[in-house]
Amino acid sequence: MKKVLPVRTQIRIPPELHTRLVEEASKNDSSLNDAMIFYIEQGLKYQEENSQQEPKRTPKVHSDFIEEKIGISDQAIEKIADKLAERLNQK
Repeated sequence: MKKVLPVRTQIRIPPELHTRLVEEASKNDSSLNDAMIFYIEQGLKYQEENSQQEPKRTPKVHSDFIEEKIGISDQAIEKIADKLAERLNQK
């Protein structure tokens, strides 16, 4: 059976982030590569878990959020926008 080798890649990261990763790897007695993989996996896991709870921010989602939390409907927002446009045009 053929062994699947990991993919090799290069990345550019800010020096401060590199320093933090080296420190974390040292604290955990692991390699820089292991630390990078761990934090990437944690970030992706966090993203997956939170993307299920909070929908992507589309205009419709923002509109629904505003109406639900603040009580301002699309119609009210449109009226406000129209009034602002009128006032700007009068000046």
